[in-house]
This record gives sequence, C-alpha cells and structure tokens, in this order.
Amino acid sequence: RGGKSKWTDQVERRVTHISGNKHFAAVAFEDGTLQLYSPSGRRALPSLLLPNRAAFLVAGQDDHTLLIVTTNLVLLVWDVTPGKESCMLNEVIVALIRNATRSGVALSNVRLSNCGAPIATFTNGHAYVFHKNLQTWVRVADQSFLKSEFTSRLRQPGPSGFGEVQALQISAARAAAHMGPAALLQSGGQQPKRETGRHLEVLVAGASILKSEAEYKSWLAAYVRHLTSECGDDPRTMFVGAEAQLRELCDEFIGPLSLGSTNSTWESEVLGISKRKLLRELIIPTMAANRSAQRLVSEVVELLESAEKRNK
Repeated sequence: RGGKSKWTDQVERRVTHISGNKHFAAVAFEDGTLQLYSPSGRRALPSLLLPNRAAFLVAGQDDHTLLIVTTNLVLLVWDVTPGKESCMLNEVIVALIRNATRSGVALSNVRLSNCGAPIATFTNGHAYVFHKNLQTWVRVADQSFLKSEFTSRLRQPGPSGFGEVQALQISAARAAAHMGPAALLQSGGQQPKRETGRHLEVLVAGASILKSEAEYKSWLAAYVRHLTSECGDDPRTMFVGAEAQLRELCDEFIGPLSLGSTNSTWESEVLGISKRKLLRELIIPTMAANRSAQRLVSEVVELLESAEKRNK
C-alpha cells in the first residue's frame, strides 16, 4: 500500500485467484485449496479444500462473506468471521449454466449483491439472482422488454444514482444493442404500453428480491401510475383488467380487515417498511393524481381506514 509491502507469505503452489476486503484476504490455488488471511497477513485457518479448482472468487464488499464458484459448478457462500466460520450456501449451479449455454452464451461474472445474494451474469446480459427461500435462480434482467418505455428511461440515474436492478437492466439492454434487430424478435410480442406494465412488474419484484428500497419505491410508484392510466372498459384504448390488477395490488398492501381474519400468511412489511404506510403515502397519492381513479381511491381509503381501526 502506498508503494510499501504490508505483509508477505511464501507458498508452494500456483495462485489462481485472490480476493479480499478490509476484513480478510482469500487466495485460491491450482490444486483446489484455499487459504484465508487476516488483515495483517496471518493465516486465519489451515488450508481449506474446495470441491474443485476455483473459477470465481469474490469477497463481500464490507463484511466477512466470501463467494466461490468451482470449475465443477459448485457455488459456495461462506461467512469467514473468525471463530464463527460457516457455510451459508452450497448450491450446484449445473441447471443455471445448462439453461444459459443452450443459447451459446457463457457465464461472465458471479458476485454478491449489496444484500449478500449471489448474482450471476452472462455474456448476453441476462442476470440471475439466487432466491434463498425458493432455492432457485430468478432472472432479473434480460431482453424481454425492449419496447417498454422504461428500457430507455433506465439509462438515466435516479436521485441516488444508478440502483442495482437498474444497472443489471442497463447491461442487458446494451447486450441487446449488439444483437441488432434479432433482439427485437426475442422481445415480448405485446404492444409497448402492455410491455411497459410487465416490465414494471419485473422491476418491482427484482428490487424486492435485491432489497433495494429506493428502487422498490420508485418502480412501485411508476407501476401504480401505469395501471391507473390504463384503467377503463374500452379495449381499444385501455387495458382490460388494469383496474382489477390495481385493486389486487391495493388489497395486498391493505391486508386482512380484522385481527380475526383467516389470512394469517399476510406480511405487514416489505423491505422493513409498513405496507399500509406505503399504501397511504405512496400508492394512494399516485392513484389520486389521475382524476379517473377517484372512485377507486375512495374505496381503497375506506378499506384502509376500516382495516386500521379493526386492528387496533
């Protein structure tokens, strides 16, 4: 650091990967072993044996997590906190790789998201996040929505810069640009306005999975605004079913109307924020900005107040 050596170690095997942060350093060797070091260069543990040689080695941004992908397609996420070492994830990713390579693409990068979830990106711009509860991979970015109005808007940074979901979507759009007209053939066959709605649904869900609060609020407001503008009964100009989808969304945020409700599976928060607070402070004002939705707004407000009174 600053032109001066901080610490040294002599090893007998060829090093293939090095990664680390202020908490630790990790070194992978060609024989499939791995060595952990403390910040001052002490060997934290004896050599660790991996399932095979490392293909990717990525330390968490500012914690004790370490992501490893081996050449036999085993994904490991370790917590290497001294004295509390543990394996948080041990997943075979053969299905993920097989699905991607059918289209002639390759895995380009694997890393940990800001919330600690593994993200795998491919040379065609597709990005997958591992959903720990479902124990599967969720595709959060691809070329499915090139006709969506938000595909171009994504290139503009938000108030706090580019969000994580946004950055993944931009990479997918850039990859599509190199594909030329062929990319449009892979895009959905819906009209741009319909495709925008489906795109926003994916953006909202992706922000939730990656625990990106600012993006979640931004895309949720955009989605509500889109559905509100589409409400109506004329299939020539409006999206039939938009009002039902908007009502369903509001119901999800209102939750059960009484404490004795059988709907015990309802989660009252999303990303640590009260759903009813989001409904009152974000969803309802967004709907109210459209005069055609005043009747629905009144109904939602009445249901929300009724639910809050009965739950006290």
